[in-house]
Amino acid sequence: MRVNVVTPWYPSAAHPYSGVFVRQQVEALRRLGVDVEVEVPEVFPAPEGTVPPQVTGAMSSLAESDPRAAFRRDGSVTRVPAPIPSRIGALGRARAFEELLRLRRRVDAPSFDVTHAHLGVPTGVAVMGLSEAPLVITEHQSALPRLLEDKGIRQAYRTLIERSAAFLTVSGTLRETMIEALGPVATGVEVVPNIVDFDALPPRTDRPTDFRKWLYVGTLAEHKGVGMLLDAFTRFVKRHDSGASLTLVGDGPMRPYIQTSAARRGLDRQVTLHGALPHRDVPHHLATADVLVHLSPFETFGIAAVEAIATGTPVVVRENGGSKTVWGDISSKCGRLLDRDVTADGVAEAVAQLRDHPDLLDLRAARQVLASRFSAEIVGGQLLDIYARHVR
Repeated sequence: MRVNVVTPWYPSAAHPYSGVFVRQQVEALRRLGVDVEVEVPEVFPAPEGTVPPQVTGAMSSLAESDPRAAFRRDGSVTRVPAPIPSRIGALGRARAFEELLRLRRRVDAPSFDVTHAHLGVPTGVAVMGLSEAPLVITEHQSALPRLLEDKGIRQAYRTLIERSAAFLTVSGTLRETMIEALGPVATGVEVVPNIVDFDALPPRTDRPTDFRKWLYVGTLAEHKGVGMLLDAFTRFVKRHDSGASLTLVGDGPMRPYIQTSAARRGLDRQVTLHGALPHRDVPHHLATADVLVHLSPFETFGIAAVEAIATGTPVVVRENGGSKTVWGDISSKCGRLLDRDVTADGVAEAVAQLRDHPDLLDLRAARQVLASRFSAEIVGGQLLDIYARHVR
């Protein structure tokens, strides 16, 4: 079986953590004998308006004369450059992706049994009419609730669900979001979770007891709750442990705020920002932390928390949709799942409670539960079954 995976998110030297979950699916399918080719539409920001005809003309000429120069290939991954004007919107981005993917197919027409698009908008819309192969779509973007506020995007998702062979989400929460926004058409959406690479996450041999080494892994953005995270850490330092530390792995627009705010609070020596790291470096930080704290109000899956639990590191996580449906039923074994309306004070107290009662946790049992749900073999098998149902 030959599968064409089309995704705007895939690891690269510049963005080592982007789309790691997509790459894990690709690798799991290959281990099951599936021939997988990956296409990555890469955004190149352009000024507001339309892309100048001379730019599109030059790209077409280069693609026709030398496809490999136009579409950079690295093994089985082909990157398709897509000039994207500012303020074009999600559907405008989908049309831009479609134009460049259509060009690539015109000069280098691949043949596949299945096309698997990651994200309905823009990617699913972009590839919907480009191939006669069955189309499978996986939705996992945390911005989906905001996108679905737009009438045109809601209609695009309804069309995608109706025309695709299978429409998947990575968690029950995201499926419920789609049903609420789109109505009965979304009841046929299936849940196939992200893969957790347990081989890369060996269980730690020690057991955290003092909970003074806090860790955050993710984008440094307000919508990820990092402002509340810094507030909660400040309260923990003042009330429970003046020697506590906070390590943040990731990058984003709030990095300058965190640096200046930590210094203003006298915590600059206790708050460490590592920036974006390759995914292979993350397990080390998970295994040496006492607790992962993640306070995002909405997550489609919440891979950082799941990987921490698999490693044997307790978690304190704000209920964000994904956390509840992915591991909420075993939260008592691995940490604390806090209410959505929790305050920074509540977060600090939750970590303090774990410190006072670490014997109540059973991370090894939690890992076994997660492995039964999210291992590469389990999830890869689910995808292969879905493909097989629709291959002609």
